[in-house]
Amino acid sequence: MRWLHLLLRPPRPLQKFGGIKGDIELGDEEKFKRIANSMPRGGFVVMKSAGGNLVAGLDIGIAIRFRQWRTVVVDECYSVCAFMWLAGVQRAAFSDSEIGFHGAYDTRDKTATSSGNAVVGAYLARLGFSYGLIIEMTSAKPDELSMLNFAKANSLGIKMTVLPTQRKQQPPPTQAAVPYVKDAAPFPTHNSDGTRRWPSQEYRATNSFEK
Repeated sequence: MRWLHLLLRPPRPLQKFGGIKGDIELGDEEKFKRIANSMPRGGFVVMKSAGGNLVAGLDIGIAIRFRQWRTVVVDECYSVCAFMWLAGVQRAAFSDSEIGFHGAYDTRDKTATSSGNAVVGAYLARLGFSYGLIIEMTSAKPDELSMLNFAKANSLGIKMTVLPTQRKQQPPPTQAAVPYVKDAAPFPTHNSDGTRRWPSQEYRATNSFEK
């Protein structure tokens, strides 16, 4: 399974911390609910995912809201992961995190699907978001990402907390810069294990959560 970790720690009594990492697959929503039942209300769940199955992800989002959990993004949260993040009663992201949305699509031919976007719209409306936010969150094409930053979150009415990065600053490289190659290969769209790779570096400079 491409689902890596449902919980970053095994469930224990009174534990208030859970984590989601890896691609969301159909059936993960039931696993999530079973583990969620062993955890108290009012905890928080940390997310790092490039997305996955729409139905499974939205069901996880409903479970998050039902249990009144807070959501935190570490590194990246794209596609249905971003919709899951919105389900938190309080939302947070580290300043160097990336959150990206796009419309629903048919996995067979990668074309946008109106029925899928209708389901996403009903989900977001159930969470209490505006029609304007629903349109914005589903407007990007399947192979694009509408990146969220702090200013955009404010304009859409998304309340969130920006946490300072925990990364150590890397010293500048000492080796000579790699020369520019005109015919260099394009950014790969998939990792070696077949999972989707998003070209996040292209967005980092203009879509930071730094205030």
